[in-house]
Parts: sequence; C-alpha cells; structure tokens
Amino acid sequence: MEKDSPELRISGFRSVLEKKKMAIAIVSDPLSVRYLTGFKTQNPGSASFLVVLISGESYLIVGESEREFVKSIPVEVLTFKDYDLNKRIVVNPESMTFILASSLKKIEMETRVVPKKIGIEAWHLPQVYLSALRKTFREIRVFSISADLLSMRETKGKDEIVFAQEASRRLDFAYSVAKTCCVPSQREIEIYSYLNQIFSNKYGYFAHATGGYASGERTLKMGGPPTSRKLQKGDTVILDLQTDVNGYYSDTCRTFFVGDFASSQRKTFETLLSAKNAAEDLLRPGIKCKEIYRAVTTELVKAGYKPLPHHAGHGVGLQIQEPPFLIPGSDEVLKEGMICALEPGIYSAKTGGMRIEDNYLIAKAGFKRLSRFPI
Repeated sequence: MEKDSPELRISGFRSVLEKKKMAIAIVSDPLSVRYLTGFKTQNPGSASFLVVLISGESYLIVGESEREFVKSIPVEVLTFKDYDLNKRIVVNPESMTFILASSLKKIEMETRVVPKKIGIEAWHLPQVYLSALRKTFREIRVFSISADLLSMRETKGKDEIVFAQEASRRLDFAYSVAKTCCVPSQREIEIYSYLNQIFSNKYGYFAHATGGYASGERTLKMGGPPTSRKLQKGDTVILDLQTDVNGYYSDTCRTFFVGDFASSQRKTFETLLSAKNAAEDLLRPGIKCKEIYRAVTTELVKAGYKPLPHHAGHGVGLQIQEPPFLIPGSDEVLKEGMICALEPGIYSAKTGGMRIEDNYLIAKAGFKRLSRFPI
C-alpha cells in the first residue's frame, strides 16, 4: 500500500473499507484526521470529522476558525460556525451532534450514497455522536475501523519520514544545549527552562523539548519531570526528550555525567553500549520484537546487572509510543518503513541510572539511525 502522501493514505484507507464492504467511514480522532489529510487542528476545543466514501469522495467537517489551516487539504471542506456571538463561543458535543447530522445529510444528498455498513473509530467516537449517524442513516450497522487505522500507521510514508527526521535533528540540537548545562549546582528545572528558551527561539513558539529531566538518585527511578534538585559532581543525568514536527515525534535519550567518569560508571556505560549494539544487530524486517528485548537483557545479565526493567523500545510516529512494542511478550515483527526507538537502560545505586535512546527507520536490509547526537 502506497503511503507517501495524504492522498495515497486516503486511497489506501478506502481500499480497507472496500474489503470490509463499508460504503462510508467517519474518522474522528485528530491523529487519524491528521494522518489521512495532513490537517493539524490549532483549536483543541473545536471538533472535526473526516468522512471517507468508497465512491471516491472525502469531506473534512471543520470549524470556520480553522479555515486558513485547511487550504491545502486534499479533500472537500465543509465548515461550521464554531465561534458565534449570538449562540456560543465553544461547540459542545450536543451542538456538534446537530452539526454532524446536518453535514452528513448534505453529503448524502450530494453523493446519493445510502450506506448499510458504516466504519467509525470506536476507540474514540463518543456515544453521543452515534445518534447523529442514526438520524441520518436510518438502517445502518456500525463497525470499528480503529485497529485498521492504527495498523496502517505502523509503517511510514516518505512525507512522514521527513517530519520524523527533522524532529530527531531538533532533539540533537537540544542535547547540544543541555550538555553545556550539566554542571555542579545547576538545577534540573534550570536546565529545562534554559534549554526550552533556546529551543523555542530557534524553532518557534510551540516548539518544546518535553520529557524526563532526572539527576542523581532520581535516575534510579528511570526519570521524571524536572525538579529543583541541584546537580552534584559524580551525578548521572538522564534526559529523555521528545518533540514533534507537524505532529510527528522523535523520542530520544542521552545520559550525561557531571564531572569525570568514575571507573565503575565507565564499566556500566560500556555494558549499556554493548546491549544497544546487540539490539541494533537485530534491527531489520522480519525480526520479532521480543527477540530485541531478549538481546538487550542477555547483555545486561551477562555483565552482572539485572534484566532490563522496562521495554527495550517502541514505535514512534503521531504518538510518542505506538506499535510495535519491543517487549518480551510481543510476537510482532519489524517491517520495512517502521520507525522505532531503542532504549536500553541500567539503574544501579553504585553508578547512577543510565539510559541511551535513538530512533531508527527500519530499511529493507537493516536500519537508518535518525538521531545523531554523540553517545
């Protein structure tokens, strides 16, 4: 299935509907709408729906306040008044139910499609909106297409890969800034504040490097949000950062050392690198996710450390963590076009917690590492 643009992804989704004999689907999750159209809502309080028909038509139902953001969307756009001084300034679900029903009625009149099976995102669509469907289409059966969309998203198109590469490049820059801050007496919250001031100045108001900022004894809990704790000489600092470009995430991690390596810390870090290398040797299509977890844990135990206490990695895309999951209970296999994070960690009271995380594009014969900041 070709996925290199929103138009091709809608076409591929339409093929899924045809196989399931569904004449129409209502896509409601903002992530799925973005995946199929490229539209990223700027107003979280304004609902939007994508209506896809197997006959070839597609309609995006969206508030008038976002008209300027849908100019290049490859579907027909139906707008509604989502800011009205005579009625309301926020559209609640009850109001949106009537808007959805009237939009669907208009689509039915234009296309003359009277469906008997309708696909919905059952994982997302609130029950209140089902009444709109039943008012418009009297005799229908409703089926979930949530799992189908999530499965489509596992492998990435060329445009999605470009966004993910840029997100990884931005995190590389974030770590170059953070490295200068990991000095004695610096507070975790000061690292966060300074880094994001520089980051937003470079990439724009909404650009942030969020995630975990943990130092010293806090690294033994694997991470957490920044606190007022001051860095001390000998500390390890785990920075596990995420950022997105056009909704597509990068999720990477680096461990910094305040002052010089202790010999015990060097041994632990070298073990971590060995575990990472063992996992990288398996990053290719057809390998089961649990085999990658097993490779990481084997290296850790062989060196005298405890088994990896968390996942060895996960897929990255429109969500920071999405399938596939590199866990011991997973029989999922890697596929060409997936983007995965690999993140082995060791959390020892003697040396401090340490974790490394990079993002990889699974290629036909192996992988391409997207994150480039030095280990």
